[in-house]
Amino acid sequence: MLMEMYTELQWLPKAPSDFSSQVKAWSEADGGAALCSLASSALDMNQLTRLAKSISAAVARGANLEPLQPFRLAVIGNATMDFILPALVASAARHGLALEIIQPAYDQVAQEALTPDSRVNASKPNAVLFALDYRALPLKPTPGDSVAAANAVTGAAGYLAALREGIQKNCGAACIFQTFAPAPEMIFGSLD
Repeated sequence: MLMEMYTELQWLPKAPSDFSSQVKAWSEADGGAALCSLASSALDMNQLTRLAKSISAAVARGANLEPLQPFRLAVIGNATMDFILPALVASAARHGLALEIIQPAYDQVAQEALTPDSRVNASKPNAVLFALDYRALPLKPTPGDSVAAANAVTGAAGYLAALREGIQKNCGAACIFQTFAPAPEMIFGSLD
């Protein structure tokens, strides 16, 4: 029961039965308030994707989406982000943002952050989200060697600082680092 509260966003009103028709009928004359209202429902992944496509198309056309505030977010990751980005765009409208996502090539973290004319830096986003997991960090297991472990952690922290400095130097955007999930533990060791 508790899980459904979160997976189905039970604190939000149900999506209108004619949600698809309303998104399809939306026009720029309706403005961003209509999109915000549609986004304020408990939407499933298909509805989020449909709404995100409508918002992204309107942003690309330069439509006036007031009262939604424009916000450009670059998402740099070392995993496939294609499934989460529409949810971010549609959910941002619920919070008053017309979110435009800049998505560089897969697993090009350092190249995008450190190269001045990379897609991310050239697009001048408002913020950059580093959606990285533990595999993006230069870490190696060092069982029993506390000095090597400390050096590995220092090296990983230095790598993240270099990414942040590259973005701030090259485009001046705010940097957001998501929490790093730990590596899953293997139940059966090398037999997993």
